[in-house]
Amino acid sequence: MSSTEPPVLTGLDEGTTAPNFTGTSICDEKPFDLHELAKEHNGIILTFFRGAW
Repeated sequence: MSSTEPPVLTGLDEGTTAPNFTGTSICDEKPFDLHELAKEHNGIILTFFRGAW
């Protein structure tokens, strides 16, 4: 069985508008919409990570 390397993913360039998505908050389990949050705040930092729990 041969193994293949996963693709190398890159992030968005600085200043690029992120595509909209909805998700669930880990704090209160309420749904959120990225673009709606951006209207309410002066900036948003998104961090994605893959866990092996």
